[in-house]
Amino acid sequence: DLAVAALWGSLPLTAVFGVVALYWAAGLGAGPAWTSWVETLLPVRIRARYLARRTRIGQSATLLGFVAGGALLQWGTSCQRPLVFFAVLFAVAAAGRLTAASFLARQSEPERPSEPAPRAGEMLTCLVRDGNGPLFAYLLVVQLATQISGPYFTPYMLKQLSLSYWEYVLLVATAFLAKIFCLPAVGGLADRVGSRRLLWIGGAAVVPISALWALSDRFVYLLGVQILSGAAWAVYELATLLLAFESVPAARRVKLLSVYNVASAAAVLVGSLVGGALLAALGQTREAYLALFVISSLVRALPIPLLARLPRAAWPIPAPGASPRLRVAVAPQPTAELFPQGPHWERRSQPAPPRAAEPTSAAS
Repeated sequence: DLAVAALWGSLPLTAVFGVVALYWAAGLGAGPAWTSWVETLLPVRIRARYLARRTRIGQSATLLGFVAGGALLQWGTSCQRPLVFFAVLFAVAAAGRLTAASFLARQSEPERPSEPAPRAGEMLTCLVRDGNGPLFAYLLVVQLATQISGPYFTPYMLKQLSLSYWEYVLLVATAFLAKIFCLPAVGGLADRVGSRRLLWIGGAAVVPISALWALSDRFVYLLGVQILSGAAWAVYELATLLLAFESVPAARRVKLLSVYNVASAAAVLVGSLVGGALLAALGQTREAYLALFVISSLVRALPIPLLARLPRAAWPIPAPGASPRLRVAVAPQPTAELFPQGPHWERRSQPAPPRAAEPTSAAS
C-alpha cells in the first residue's frame, strides 16, 4: 500500500495510520506464537548462545537495511525524485517479508499449543499468575520510561545539535555495531550467570544511558555513549528473551505473552505521550530535551527493586567444574512414580527371573 501511495503521490492521513496499525498488529500478534514455537526447536543447552547469534545476525541485517535505505533516499533526493525511491524501498521490504513468510511456512511444528485465547477479564490475572507479576511490571515500567525519551532522540540530533545526515547515521550505526560485537560475549555470560542475573546487569546498565546525553554534545563523546548503549541493550534484550522461555510456563506462554504485548503497546503509547507532553510544557528547547533524557533515566531506575522478586530461573546453575555451556541438573531420587519396578541399577543386581518354557509346536 505504501509503495503504491508513494507512486501515486499522496495518501490520506487515516490510511497512513491504518497501514501502520496493521503493520504493528501483525508483528505483535506473531511474537508470542513465535516464542512458544521456537522453544520446541531449541535444546536448553544451546539456547542462550543460539539466540545471541540469531539476534546478532538480525541486528546486522537491520543495520545493513538502515544504511542502504538511507543511502538510497539520499540518492533519490539528489535526483529530485524521492517518492520513486520510497516506492522502491517499500516494494523491496514487502518482497523480503513475503520471502520470510514462505520460509516460515516450510518449517515444522513439533508441538501445537492447545491453550485458548485469553478473555478480556483474564488480562490482568494472566500477568500476575505463577509469580511473574514482578517481572512483567518491571519490563512494562522500563518500556514506558524508554519511550519517554526514545522518540525524541532523532529530532534532538537533527534539530538541536544540527548534525548532518551522515553524522546521524554514524551515531545510530554505532549503537547497532556495539550490540552486534557484544552479543557473542553476552551469550556466554548468560550461560555462566543465568538469565536472572543477566537481567540485573542489563537493567542496571540501561538506566543511565539516556541521561549521559545531557553531559556533553561533543560528537566523539556521543559516539562513546552509543557504544555503551548498544552493549547495555544487548544484555537487557537477551535477558528478557531468555526469561520469556524460562519464567513463563510453556502451557500458557502464548496467552501470557499476548497479554503482555497488549500491555507493552499501551506502555509505549503512554510513555511517548508523557514525553511529548513534558517536551511541550518545557518549551521544546535544547534544555527541555536534556531534561527529558534525565527523566527517562530516573524512571528506568524506579522498578529496579522488583528484580529482587523475580522467580528463580528454570535452568539450574552449573556445578563447579562443569562446562558453562551445559546445565547440570540434580538427578531425581528414585520413587515408585519414577521407577515402578525399581531403579535400573537395583534391577541389574538382582538375579534374572527364570524364563518360562517356550511352547513347542506339534510339527517339531
